[in-house]
Amino acid sequence: MSLQGEIERLHQADADILMANQRIQRQKDLIQELKRDGHDTSLALELLMTMQGTRQALIDHRKVILEHVERISGSRSREEQAMPRPDGHDI
Repeated sequence: MSLQGEIERLHQADADILMANQRIQRQKDLIQELKRDGHDTSLALELLMTMQGTRQALIDHRKVILEHVERISGSRSREEQAMPRPDGHDI
């Protein structure tokens, strides 16, 4: 994939993580409401744990994308360094 494509994927991963954080916070708020009102929170807590696991998977995926970006950027940088300048000297 192209560098631009990977950067777009990185931005999408960031947005996905942000949304996951917002959903997790909302779930925590709901759990507090349930506790306050004397309701059972076991299922809500299980869902929270699942959401946190999903967020971790998103974070791990973002790391993989970032590694791709760095690898592509590094290879382009090396290619540019190896390219001869128009005056015949190496860059």
